[in-house]
Amino acid sequence: QVVDTARQWLALLDAGRWDESYRLTGTAFQKLNTLEVWTSASEHARVPLGAMVSRTLIGQENLPAPPFGYEVVKFRTRFAGKADTVETVTLERENGSWRIVGVTIG
Repeated sequence: QVVDTARQWLALLDAGRWDESYRLTGTAFQKLNTLEVWTSASEHARVPLGAMVSRTLIGQENLPAPPFGYEVVKFRTRFAGKADTVETVTLERENGSWRIVGVTIG
C-alpha cells in the first residue's frame, strides 16, 4: 500500500497536477509549504526533467520515530531530460491513510 501510494502520487507530479498532489500531502508538509510554494518548487524541479520514461522500485525502509514512524520509498527513475535519478518519497500515517511528507529528486 505504501509503495502504491508513492507511485500514484509521483504520477500526479509526472502529469503536472500540483494541486492534486498537494492535497495528498500530510499536515507536517502543509505546515511548511503552501500550495503556491509547492507549485513553484515543483515547476522549478520537476518540469525541466521532461517526461517520465521509466520508474523502478529500488527500496522501502521503515524509520521508527514518534508517533507512528515514517516509510521511505525509493525509485530509480529515467526522465526524457535526465537518464538516471533517484526519487525518494517519505510517507507518514495520518488519520488512517498514508500521506506524503517529503520528496527529493536527485
